[in-house]
Amino acid sequence: MILAIDTSTAQGSVALADAGDTLAEISWTMDGNHSCRLGRLMREVLGLQAISVGDLTAMVVATGPGSFSGTRVGISAGKGMAMSLGIPLVGVSTLDVIGFQGCHVSRRVRALLPAGRQQVYSGVYEGTPSRFARVGALSLSSLEEEVERAGVDELLAGEGARDVAAALGSHAGILIREPKTMRLRRAAFLAELGMRHLEAGGSDQLETLEPIYLRKSAAEEKRGL
Repeated sequence: MILAIDTSTAQGSVALADAGDTLAEISWTMDGNHSCRLGRLMREVLGLQAISVGDLTAMVVATGPGSFSGTRVGISAGKGMAMSLGIPLVGVSTLDVIGFQGCHVSRRVRALLPAGRQQVYSGVYEGTPSRFARVGALSLSSLEEEVERAGVDELLAGEGARDVAAALGSHAGILIREPKTMRLRRAAFLAELGMRHLEAGGSDQLETLEPIYLRKSAAEEKRGL
């Protein structure tokens, strides 16, 4: 029984899954800190199936990139539960989740998240839900660079897709945009990727799992770190 948590951007999601089946899920979009509602929504998801925390066998968390503080909210919650229950913890990149969700409608996906300052976080993915893989490394780049890289047959997915499409202007029509019904990132896909990691014998160390930032925080840049 897996509980998956994603609070890495303004979008948040919690899902309960077992043996590849999604049993319950709550997804939302909000301004502000996810910490004010995450605990309640986790309890609601468990309560929908009358599952107690003691029935959980693993925790899966989205590790970013995304909001510096938001990502830590979900990771901290996952770490706390994994530690108290003595169960494995798996971290999955938020871009990987977007790519996996997108590959259900396209064989090539460019996952995009806004990074501010006219920049985006991105990852490229190919395959089908059963044969899914990232192509190359995750990156932080300018909108102009992503426009140059975008391919005709790629699905633009994620919260940064609108920015890239806008930068393309009249050429945006050559690209594929994800359906509106798929624009909310879902923790069910996070749970599926986490389960695959666990089945392959992988899990993360509670002490060393950290968010994926791809760049320094504003405070670190100000201090010259």
